[in-house]
Amino acid sequence: MSKDYLLGIDIGTSACKVAIFNKNGKVMASANGDYPVYYPHEGWAQQKPDEWWHAVCGAICECLETGNISGEQIAGVGIDGQSWSLLPLTMREMF
Repeated sequence: MSKDYLLGIDIGTSACKVAIFNKNGKVMASANGDYPVYYPHEGWAQQKPDEWWHAVCGAICECLETGNISGEQIAGVGIDGQSWSLLPLTMREMF
């Protein structure tokens, strides 16, 4: 199976945007995934990384399905995230 597509993921402040492009830059499929921003105290804004993860996974699945594209056809992935985000992980959480 040839790898003819690129997958782009933009993790924004209130939603992620995912798109699959062909080699000529044409958008073959796109989807969004929403997640909330929590304001526990005045001047604070927080998000839950697992909500980002679920939104991104859902949007990727939607793109693959609507574009009739197999994951094996994806040649590369580009990811863009919100600036100044800190996400500490333990090794247990990664595996």
